[in-house]
Amino acid sequence: MKKLLVALFVFATIDAYSYFDGGINYVVGRKGYTGRDIYLVFGNNWWIKPEYSSWENDIVNNRFEKYSLRIGFEKTAYILSFNGSYTPKKNDYNSVSGGLDITFSLNSTSSGKKRIAGPNSGFVSRSASGVTQIDLGGGVNFVLHKYTLNNTDNNLKEINTFLFAGAKVFLTQLSLNYTFYNYDNSSAAKNLFPTTQKLYSMNSYFNYFLKSNFNFKIEIPNSPMVTPYIFYNKLRLKTNETINVYGFGGYIDLNMVGFNISFETYKGDITNDERYNYLSVSGGIRF
Repeated sequence: MKKLLVALFVFATIDAYSYFDGGINYVVGRKGYTGRDIYLVFGNNWWIKPEYSSWENDIVNNRFEKYSLRIGFEKTAYILSFNGSYTPKKNDYNSVSGGLDITFSLNSTSSGKKRIAGPNSGFVSRSASGVTQIDLGGGVNFVLHKYTLNNTDNNLKEINTFLFAGAKVFLTQLSLNYTFYNYDNSSAAKNLFPTTQKLYSMNSYFNYFLKSNFNFKIEIPNSPMVTPYIFYNKLRLKTNETINVYGFGGYIDLNMVGFNISFETYKGDITNDERYNYLSVSGGIRF
């Protein structure tokens, strides 16, 4: 542990003052759901992003936590990043994960750790002339889910692979993401539940194993001060149910300070046809 901390300190001191971005996201929802994400990004061409996440509600007896780390290498034409996460054991469940992804930009306007689509996506500079930015890429993650059932340890291995693309066209930014999931034991994936799974574009944690997740997002960055956006997720579960998630929000950019407000909602067979609503508010600072 000491060696890891020393390595992170050395890494940080190399480029610590060239780029910094940090913030917190707070989510509230149905049945007392409360979630939070705290993150930092610092570096230059090489950058590092540690993140802490947690959630609880009125149904579970514990606060579930997740520690994540992303390390990336950035050039104007691409970003290559590696990620890992650890979930401490709660309610007889814990997990570890690792993966990598790459984003290609087909022009020279992408910069500043923000791309239109993929894990490194964010709100980019304003422009209203033609097609000014195109980003595309893909990645893969390996997740080991560990359960203790009847005093016996059980592992479920997951590989999720995703492809994404985004373009800035006149007044809008359009992005698509498709993730598909494979498991070493499909029957177990139908009957077990992950507790710290956050799906692409969604702010709330989702406690079911999936077959696929399709996401479509539209942003309008040229609106005065606020960048409004809407998104749609189509989730296909291993239990064969389908969930449609709808959301909208807005990002307020005040140069060094930014705020994001987002709302998402869904219902289906797994919710006993009850609607699940979540509101998230986040703020950050960068320089």
